[in-house]
Amino acid sequence: MKETINGVPVFKTHIKPEEAGKQLNEYLAGRFTYYTKEVWEEKISLNRILVSGEYADPSYLLQAGDSLSFFTEDFYEPEVDQNFHILFEDEFFFAVEKSGNLPVHPAGRYQEHNLLTVLKKAGKESLYIINRLDRETSGLVLFAKQKEYTHKFSSLFGDRKVEKTYIVYVHGDFPDEYLARGYLQTDTQSKIRKKQTFSEISEEGVFSETFFQKIGYGKGISKVLAFPKTGRLHQIRASLHSIGFPVYGDKIYGKSEQVFLEFIQKGEDIFKEDWISELCPGKRQALHAHKLSFVHPFTKGAILLESPEPEDMKGILDRS
Repeated sequence: MKETINGVPVFKTHIKPEEAGKQLNEYLAGRFTYYTKEVWEEKISLNRILVSGEYADPSYLLQAGDSLSFFTEDFYEPEVDQNFHILFEDEFFFAVEKSGNLPVHPAGRYQEHNLLTVLKKAGKESLYIINRLDRETSGLVLFAKQKEYTHKFSSLFGDRKVEKTYIVYVHGDFPDEYLARGYLQTDTQSKIRKKQTFSEISEEGVFSETFFQKIGYGKGISKVLAFPKTGRLHQIRASLHSIGFPVYGDKIYGKSEQVFLEFIQKGEDIFKEDWISELCPGKRQALHAHKLSFVHPFTKGAILLESPEPEDMKGILDRS
């Protein structure tokens, strides 16, 4: 939640029972990942963070109901592509196509610049997110029109009753077909807290399964269709990276995670630097949620939704 006090933007949030017991610095770094723990500790030392109206130490143990206020004079919301297209709509849900530069819901710096808020401003007052995409993943997002409809649609995804197809570009000559069947877990070797790693040998973590099919190749880049059978965090991107095919334009799962670490400090300015074109030739990850197919949980009719490949991904094989 964002407010303004004496002209200074203030972000406020409340600690939930399941978040209690965490240290203030760990909580901030884990939830608001656009700053590292060290940066958050610096802001705490500068009295930019209040806990229930009081200054606190980085090691303060949060309690349920605590109110956190973050005073920032340098805050800005990054620009996004707010264009969207409603592909399908009935009395129960609607399907939206989003760009590769638009978060689905409010998070971090994107309190107003996100699909949920944009849709509400466009008159879609009653809407509930069914599936989510990363900010830089374009394609299909579904919204229920009533809260009581959400569970049935979400259960389709949880029960693996939705056939999903993605288009993704990767570095390297990908095999004609590949079944990535194994386990995903947090990458403890990475400096990025949310980064995942995939293993076909280790059984630690959560089970993950994705079938890949190459449909094009040119200039060291492969165009691949991805058919995820499970729905895990960063499943497609982490699986491809771990089997040796970094995702084109991906700041985390591309050629080097240093791109992401620089990006969170400098933003879009990194694309003005000479070194970036070799490690990250695209401004966003080349991943598109292309098709969704399922049986409508209320009408029992067959639903097939298809979002064509966006213009910013077309021609990657030719221009690489």
